[in-house]
Amino acid sequence: MREHLALRRDSGGRIVNEVIRNCKNYIPLEGIPEDEPCDEMPEPSQPQISASLSELHSQPEGENFPSDHQSSISPVPSILDDSENPMIPEGPQNIDFELPVEVPVPDDNDGELLFGDDLPVMGGDSGVWEINFENGPEHECENICLCESPEILEWANLATGARKQRVEIQWKNLNEKERDLFQKAKAKEIGAWVDRGTVKRVSRGTLRDDQIMRCRWILSWKPPMPGCTEKRAKARLAVLGFEDPQLATISADAPTLSKDGKQLVLQQVASRGWKLINFDIATAFLKGEGDGRKLGLHAPPELQKAIGMRPGDQCSLVGGAYGRADAPILWYRTLKQTLESLGFVVCPFDGCVFSLVTHDRQGRPKVRGCLGLHVDDGIGGGDSYFREIIGKLQGIYSFGAYNEGEFEFCGVRYFQWDDGSIEMEQNSYIQKISPVEIPRSRRMEPKAPLSATETQMLRQICGSIQYASVHTRPDLSAKVGELQAAIPHGRIEHLIQANRVLYEAKTKPVSIMIVPIHESEVTFCAFSDASFDSGKGNSSRQGTLVFATDGKLVKNHRTVICPMAWSSRKIPRVVRSTLSAEAVALGAALDRLSWLRIFWEWMKNPGVDWSNPNQVLAEAPQAVVATDCKSVYDLSTKTSTPACSEYRTTLECLLIRERLEENCRLRWINSKAMLADCLTKSMGGEVLRRALQLGRYALFDENKVLQERADKRSRLKWVSEGSPSVQNTDNVDS
Repeated sequence: MREHLALRRDSGGRIVNEVIRNCKNYIPLEGIPEDEPCDEMPEPSQPQISASLSELHSQPEGENFPSDHQSSISPVPSILDDSENPMIPEGPQNIDFELPVEVPVPDDNDGELLFGDDLPVMGGDSGVWEINFENGPEHECENICLCESPEILEWANLATGARKQRVEIQWKNLNEKERDLFQKAKAKEIGAWVDRGTVKRVSRGTLRDDQIMRCRWILSWKPPMPGCTEKRAKARLAVLGFEDPQLATISADAPTLSKDGKQLVLQQVASRGWKLINFDIATAFLKGEGDGRKLGLHAPPELQKAIGMRPGDQCSLVGGAYGRADAPILWYRTLKQTLESLGFVVCPFDGCVFSLVTHDRQGRPKVRGCLGLHVDDGIGGGDSYFREIIGKLQGIYSFGAYNEGEFEFCGVRYFQWDDGSIEMEQNSYIQKISPVEIPRSRRMEPKAPLSATETQMLRQICGSIQYASVHTRPDLSAKVGELQAAIPHGRIEHLIQANRVLYEAKTKPVSIMIVPIHESEVTFCAFSDASFDSGKGNSSRQGTLVFATDGKLVKNHRTVICPMAWSSRKIPRVVRSTLSAEAVALGAALDRLSWLRIFWEWMKNPGVDWSNPNQVLAEAPQAVVATDCKSVYDLSTKTSTPACSEYRTTLECLLIRERLEENCRLRWINSKAMLADCLTKSMGGEVLRRALQLGRYALFDENKVLQERADKRSRLKWVSEGSPSVQNTDNVDS
């Protein structure tokens, strides 16, 4: 309405037609007679369509597509105001609002004001709107702005680059030989559907229209078999699960293997000297039992032929299928029921950890093997009876792969040595991460804000490094966490820092070793550290690092350490001082330590009464938690009531004191020997990397450590050789 009122008018209030002058941003539409309707204009050339509708054999029946004749709409560049030849005079227009103004009112049948989703569908067709953009005639125009926000063009280029990285194969881009391979892969997939009874033919009217979902083929290449060079075709028939009529009400979540559960499974395998195994169940989701809901599919021609569908029949989906919203939970319930029937017991702390249990003559449980499941992949080990049960499981669910001793599981490479030790690393994965290319002109401005494309690059490289830091690289945790926190307000210096972190990860490889420790002697040691917000934009952080070790560590002996769990995160509340931050971090470390101890006690004996944690922890081997904050150590170990000006911190110390009664001992160590420093501060991780490389560590007597000064050189010496004051000492009372 404002634009209508701003039009030029004569003295009678009627709109005056203006002659648009040619300007540098003006593009005339040539070749269109003004008196002739637009539908008689010559038809533009159509873009070549590489795949016709006849080639889409897998499209469900009843799907309508736009006809081959598509109208082509050319984009019209926006006309910018030219200061030299203004189209509208500057200054306010003298408009008499009291004069009557004729406002055109469209008729009821006038469709010129309809656009977008309001446009009626012609011919009863339904499908997708398609607009083809053709290059118009060249004009002598300079600096035409096609978009008011140029960063949108950057996003478009970025999306195009990300799309090229997809592994899905388009049928139209395949040659005859490749199509034959995928036809065989489709036949294999259809055979799996039919063999498992995933679908069945029903008569018309059995299913309502809203209960019938569409499906599509997903084609991809699998890596060649060992010793071969030929690619393998893989075809997956996936249901469009978002069309499930009960999508908002069904249970669609399923448990996955936690990192704590996986590490404890590995520790038990190493402690008992079992052989480490890994398997993959083929077409797992098709083997999930249905929940009785009425669902159907628009079956592709290959599936219609396989189940003998006649015209008018419907395809009922009675089992799990890829793409189905509740497929993960259906598969988990089916597999859990099968494992329990074979003698496995599910862990109450992790639904994807199972122990194979038998009973001796006295009725006491005996663990014969352990297993961790991540969807359709399994990892674990056991004795000869365990191998027999795994053979029965393979008879029920055919394995797509089975490995012993060396394999890759969830992106981590595992290798078991002859002595039973298990090595896990991601060095090859890290080497494949590409650094961000930063132009020299941008590097000269480290404080400059990131563009949308650069922000996406920072997010990508941080995500890639974070995957490694979570599984095998605790030495990079704090640096990655600070970079991720800087993404919303990222600057060029953050991109530079991300490249430095990647360079550090590539040039200083780390492997996690799980070494054999007698199962009855396994205990845990936790390192707690915190960093206080220094006002430089970095929030206060807490770090926890938990090792599996034996009882020698409590006696200040140098002994083995195996990383079990680590975390680096922001402190969830505002803290007023370093003391407060250290107290919060120590409380979190004790929580994680108690959790792992109870978890391990159940792994040793599934019959333990874990509902009484105080009794379980009291009977478990003594654990240790170490801090480098002398104030927290004093407040938590003295018998008198803690005296602190921060009363919230006093409460934290009282809770810490109560948790230490769970057969846990608090130790103070010098900051130079703190292994969790690199989990809270953006600093070098040489000390932690050295400890992981050696696989051994020693605690020191608190009173003697206070008498020694520790520089960086002695810091590394302590980790490598132990403190001189405790070497060759069998029993040191601290």
